[in-house]
Amino acid sequence: MVRARKKFTKKELKEDKFILFALKAKDFLEQNASRIGLVVLGAVVLFFGFTYYKNQQKEKTAQGALALIQAQMTIQQGNQQAAMEKLSNIAEQYSGTPAGAQATYALGRYYLEKGEFETARQYFERYLDDYGDDPVLKAAALAGYADCLLNQGKPEEAANFYEKAARVDPDFPQSPGYLFSAAQAYLDAGRLDKAEALAREVMEKYPKSEYKDRAALVAQMARLKQAG
Repeated sequence: MVRARKKFTKKELKEDKFILFALKAKDFLEQNASRIGLVVLGAVVLFFGFTYYKNQQKEKTAQGALALIQAQMTIQQGNQQAAMEKLSNIAEQYSGTPAGAQATYALGRYYLEKGEFETARQYFERYLDDYGDDPVLKAAALAGYADCLLNQGKPEEAANFYEKAARVDPDFPQSPGYLFSAAQAYLDAGRLDKAEALAREVMEKYPKSEYKDRAALVAQMARLKQAG
């Protein structure tokens, strides 16, 4: 005997938004299939799908923002470990949202300060690969990535990323520091020509910067090493 198809109650439908959406779309298509062509029918399906996806993304973004606020409150309460666990969950559960981006970057900074450079580097790399729309955080993530490389004994690679950080927007207050760090790292790597060039750029482009005198010293050291 063929069993009668179970009908969903209104209560059950409310418990599953996707089922409700699917049934509405199904009813619409069945009622209008004879009056519209396949091309239009396909467009309708895409419209319903996009609308549902967009609403879901808005909800995900809002939930992620709330979770991020809760993590920040945990940090303010001094419970660093619990806060990092929350940030880790946000980075995974709300990937693709602004909260996911900020959590990913924050985890990179946390592990960098702990001296766990490889873990920190992975988070910065993930931020740069998956996000990077915010120029301030992008520059900071590039510099953080460079910090990791420098601490891992890779000064030339680090210098390259410091320079990239400085080029995101030369008008950022942090840009002179990023550029100086690039010059210093190139000096450590033995790339004396690059070290002198970037040090001079700091001196010329940022004459009022706190890094001007230090850049002059790097330029002088680079010249002396080249001469010797």
